[in-house]
Amino acid sequence: MNTTHPEKTCTMPTTSEANTTWLTPSSDLTEADGGFELTVELPGVTPDALELEIDDRTLTVKGAPRHGDYGRRFHQELHGVTFLRRFTLGRDIATDAIEAQLTDGVLRVRLPLREETRPRKIAVDVQR
Repeated sequence: MNTTHPEKTCTMPTTSEANTTWLTPSSDLTEADGGFELTVELPGVTPDALELEIDDRTLTVKGAPRHGDYGRRFHQELHGVTFLRRFTLGRDIATDAIEAQLTDGVLRVRLPLREETRPRKIAVDVQR
């Protein structure tokens, strides 16, 4: 498929988000049928602790893993950690048709191409 790939970028948290410890989850961007698929590793994250937002061409993935109550703690590093990742999408992505699925700590976001930007075959009419 010959098309412009969405840009894969990560931006820093805004000033209002600056007092939080942020993790940057690993991600892959692959070509898929009719567009792209963004895969983000989010171990320990449940759907209710996950936020996906699209604003113009920026896709934001944000949330926090849920840590169980393991009893009396002697050392703690897991508390208050949140993840944030922002991706700038190409203009050929149909942002109104984006779909996401979270399975076993792996988020898959389908980024379909706008219909008018998808490659298509053109029939050649033979004149005699």
